[in-house]
Amino acid sequence: MFKLIAETSHQSCLILNSWELPQDIVTLTDDNAPIRCLKLPGLGSAATEILREKRLTDEEQWHLLIETYQGNPLWLKIVATLIQDIFRGKVAEFIKYDNLYIGDELTKILKQHLERLSKIEKTVITTLSQEKPPLGIAELIEISKLPATDVFKAIQSLERRCLIETEEQQQQTYFKVSPIIQQYLILNCQ
Repeated sequence: MFKLIAETSHQSCLILNSWELPQDIVTLTDDNAPIRCLKLPGLGSAATEILREKRLTDEEQWHLLIETYQGNPLWLKIVATLIQDIFRGKVAEFIKYDNLYIGDELTKILKQHLERLSKIEKTVITTLSQEKPPLGIAELIEISKLPATDVFKAIQSLERRCLIETEEQQQQTYFKVSPIIQQYLILNCQ
């Protein structure tokens, strides 16, 4: 259906918000095409409104929550609810435990996303989650013992699904898993 909408001439505008880019759309996106794909970053400082609405205290500590949960509105609501329920809204008290809270709701969401991964994608994301510093392609191939083409395909797919992050260091690309996904994998994939 998305492909039909993308290839048909019309005056409409369709905005699709998804964690994962539909495969039909991947080949249709381009800087000069009518189809665009934008990765939305976390809310950043606007995330403070979520914490304010949940009546959390210790505002000077909020940046730690926002950074840890990557400004993701759902993730912040989940952890803010926990902080309100257990710590009576005291963020500093929660942070003392230096623990990433995922909770049942987020566990269910992550499980759904990760269950759809191929065996190779699971190997790559698990390998990335077990390594502390981000890994370059060569290191990832060596550690995972997978063929380079399989690693390339897996990286591309995982990045499109927003399950891994990239960063540039000294003109080389490195890959890593967010702390939340890493924690989920540690707790659920042993």
